[in-house]
Amino acid sequence: MMRNKYLRFILDEFGAMAYVFAGIDVRGDSSVVEVTEVLKIVAADKEHYLSGDWQVMRGEVGRVMEIAEMGVCRGSDPGEHPGSWFLAGSVSFSEAEKTRFSALWAKAKPDVIFKERGAG
Repeated sequence: MMRNKYLRFILDEFGAMAYVFAGIDVRGDSSVVEVTEVLKIVAADKEHYLSGDWQVMRGEVGRVMEIAEMGVCRGSDPGEHPGSWFLAGSVSFSEAEKTRFSALWAKAKPDVIFKERGAG
């Protein structure tokens, strides 16, 4: 939840209309001691979302050999989707969160690359 609120804080700072987020989830089944890496991608705005999961398969020395689609979903209710709920409705920040998020963003911002849409 805090990651999503932090993303919303940054989006608000820039007046962003949409976002795309990708990350690796590590999922496991303790009954068979199996771990699965899943690439998760979510793209959303305040009215629509698109989300997908792909299993990451590694070969020798941990090198990615293949990704296999596990499922894609889309909808027009981002407030009901776990990857985009924070874009819809109101998200409020406590003063402590504002201070913390501002400090985190000040530290991270120099390493972030922004691309202007439609820039040549």
